[in-house]
Amino acid sequence: MLKHNQKTKLFSFGINEHGQLARLSNYKTEEEQNSVAEPVGEITLIKNKSEIESQLILQNIKEIASGRSHTVIITLDNELYGAGYNNYNQLGFSDESIDFSLLQKITLPSNVKTINHVACGWFHTIVVCDNHRVFAAGHSYFDQTFNVEQSPAFAESHDTILRDLENINNVITHASCNTFSSTIVINGWKVITCGEVRGQFNEEKNHVDGCEIFRDRKIKYLKHSDDGVFVLTEDGTVFFTGKKGPFTELLTGICEFSAQHMLSNFYYLKQRDFTIYRSTTDENNDFEDTIDTFNCLQNYFEKSQPKNNTNLQIYAGYSFTFIIVNKKIIYKLIEEGENGQLELIYNCNENGENNYFVKDIISGTDTTHFLLETCITKSEVEMKRKLFKNVKFCDVILI
Repeated sequence: MLKHNQKTKLFSFGINEHGQLARLSNYKTEEEQNSVAEPVGEITLIKNKSEIESQLILQNIKEIASGRSHTVIITLDNELYGAGYNNYNQLGFSDESIDFSLLQKITLPSNVKTINHVACGWFHTIVVCDNHRVFAAGHSYFDQTFNVEQSPAFAESHDTILRDLENINNVITHASCNTFSSTIVINGWKVITCGEVRGQFNEEKNHVDGCEIFRDRKIKYLKHSDDGVFVLTEDGTVFFTGKKGPFTELLTGICEFSAQHMLSNFYYLKQRDFTIYRSTTDENNDFEDTIDTFNCLQNYFEKSQPKNNTNLQIYAGYSFTFIIVNKKIIYKLIEEGENGQLELIYNCNENGENNYFVKDIISGTDTTHFLLETCITKSEVEMKRKLFKNVKFCDVILI
């Protein structure tokens, strides 16, 4: 039965000492590892699945997330898969092995109808199911798992700070993690935090002070740095809460924004400006006066002279920052020299992926994954429906 009008492909590159590339042929044990990064390659196999079965799963990815050295994906069929480092059971696998070099299915402890969001910290993972249930696994010393103790498998949180979710009409709309913290947003505005970074959490109101402003200003991005939580609203305003303070307005006129999970750095693009800005905050919600600028994008676009920069996205992970151009080309930002440099990572058009676009990119400390997506045209959908109606083709699997 035809379910989804899209296809995805998942790629990875970087160090593979814990199998975090999810490409078995490139896996090296820590003893064999020589710290040489592996080049970009497509992930093509799922553990205990044939090549065709693996392809059907991997072309059906909805969301990806990455921690220090582990990666988790959600499929549109509401299945969960993980690979990489499992030293704190952050993948929810109870096996004695701590390295998993192929994606394999993760089993949750109770039946769920939908898997909506996934977010990964340094050694922990948060999964949102059925729009209002939170499951967690992994390192929990800082209570970054919503009061779920570390165990060999995922467990559902019944933390009192999630009491608003007892009303199933309240839904989780965003989820994010940093090194030792986790954040969810309920109904698009109510920000609930746990772990090392909590902001000024109001126990009586059961949310971070200042988040009421998001009732009227729609959240575009929710991003973590090591010092706090950032929100970019649709009107181009950036708000920040550190380890102590309420949400406060930080910047205006911003079209793109991202923050590094393990550091205090954040990056942004102003509207109608091709300069990449980098600055820092601290836990007291203070905005550093020093702002570094990188003009390598301006140099890159000198010939094409686009009218605006809405065709650019910034993705900052634990160690690296990437720029996506036209949803087709991935560059890594090299923060050297006066203007910085752009290092080409992948070009969809030059790699035979003309019909694909960059949907997402995630980065741990040593490995990066990116997800490509293509939408099937209406004519292709109609053609497939006709094939499936024809008895002659009823047992055909279309990939």
